[in-house]
Amino acid sequence: MNLLMMGSFDGCVCGESVYNHYLKAYLRKRSNVNVSYICTDITGEGQQLSGGFKIGKVMRMMTVYASFVKRIFDVDVIYITPGLTTFGIARFLPVYFLSMIFGVKTISHYHGSRLVNTLGRGFVGGLFLRIIKKIDANIFLSDSLMCDYELVYGDLKNSYVVPNGIPDEYYQKNDDVACGSSLKVLYLGNLIESKGVYDAVNSTIELKKMGVDVSLDIVGKGVGRILEDVKTHALKYNFISYLGPLYGKEKLLVLRNSDVLLFPSTYDQEAFPLVVLEAMASSCLVISYDVGAVKDMVSDSGVICESNVESIVKNVLKYTASKEEVLIMKEKAYRRAMDFKIDDALAQLESIICAKK
Repeated sequence: MNLLMMGSFDGCVCGESVYNHYLKAYLRKRSNVNVSYICTDITGEGQQLSGGFKIGKVMRMMTVYASFVKRIFDVDVIYITPGLTTFGIARFLPVYFLSMIFGVKTISHYHGSRLVNTLGRGFVGGLFLRIIKKIDANIFLSDSLMCDYELVYGDLKNSYVVPNGIPDEYYQKNDDVACGSSLKVLYLGNLIESKGVYDAVNSTIELKKMGVDVSLDIVGKGVGRILEDVKTHALKYNFISYLGPLYGKEKLLVLRNSDVLLFPSTYDQEAFPLVVLEAMASSCLVISYDVGAVKDMVSDSGVICESNVESIVKNVLKYTASKEEVLIMKEKAYRRAMDFKIDDALAQLESIICAKK
């Protein structure tokens, strides 16, 4: 079987890119699947092409179309992770149409709900409504995400829910280490306002004013004013540390040494954030706003709170009085994370991809 994958594979550290990387590597080990791919990330390494319509994006997409047309006659299955903006889906419309014209099995995997919130019923929305009804397989990261789409598009043909997953090396359970006297809180993510870094900082400051023994580690990449603000807070308060961006073993170590992950994100493209899974697999209690599929992910092993500092503070306070309660929640988080192993998710995707049309 000849499989063509189209989506983001590099150029950004995001769930879609990471997931496509894992899937490509997994399927290339299978003797019955011949995998090729086209990276459709047209923003480049920098942000000069990010945002809405730009001529540079159109020119880059022309090269994607040329590569696609060369391969379509030799392809049995096309697996697509489309963009989630109006332009993001518009640029895939020719790919969907040609795949259907030539009878190629088409699989569409959606990594967020922003599409149904922004596309509307205009020209592009009307075309996509016709397409999504005829796609051979529509894959969603969670039940709630699938419901978001079906509220807009109605019942969809061959819908599947396949959650994201993480590799075994992220699972770090240490029964010999109990919580220390201080509650160690972690913010791990890009330093952008919608990801909630200010709410993480302000809630920690408020807790400290109330006499709570708490510390905050901030991990992530940032630029400009927000980065300077974070550094300033780290200098001003000895209970706040900015560790910069961390990867690999360094990131695993800071996760292992944390009690709570604060995920106060209101980012409109949030879908199935891997950082939440990574924290749970490291036995961290996750306290998050109700965004994306986080509620489905944590279930009863974490806390979903209202989107404000006061709610974060109130929920953290529940666990400062009892270290035993924190340890119980950390254990529950680890057990819940066991439901999201990457190999299980990839095996489900393989069965959908290799199924007969």
